[in-house]
Amino acid sequence: AMSSNKMVSEIRVLRTIQAYTRFYLKYPKDKYAPFCMDKVQGLYMQINNLRQSVIVSDSLIEKYPEYENRFAILESQGSNYDVFEEIRDTAKVRKYFTLFLNENKGVDAEKRKDIMFRLNHLNLTFDELILLRSKQATSK
Repeated sequence: AMSSNKMVSEIRVLRTIQAYTRFYLKYPKDKYAPFCMDKVQGLYMQINNLRQSVIVSDSLIEKYPEYENRFAILESQGSNYDVFEEIRDTAKVRKYFTLFLNENKGVDAEKRKDIMFRLNHLNLTFDELILLRSKQATSK
């Protein structure tokens, strides 16, 4: 059973989610709307509701291409769809990491290399990928 403290804090999170969600649904043209969506996806993550978190982020990416934290959202979406077994979706990993690389010209070379490596090995699970990388590193 959940401790009453944990329950209270989860209820508080859900209330906050509701408030932010009401705002962005009611005022989608407001410049604050994408921030509200970003907050909501983070709050869902906080209470381990991965599905809702990525749904909100998918929608944020689609509706607000000019959102100032877009690169962070694209990158975390790529990772979320990659790392979490229950929502794993290689098509979305490819989509978001490709957008991230194409739009984010200033990304540092190391990160670009890591993401390219991931995209070239999407057939592997995240764990298999780590294994492959460690084998490569030791063989150098």
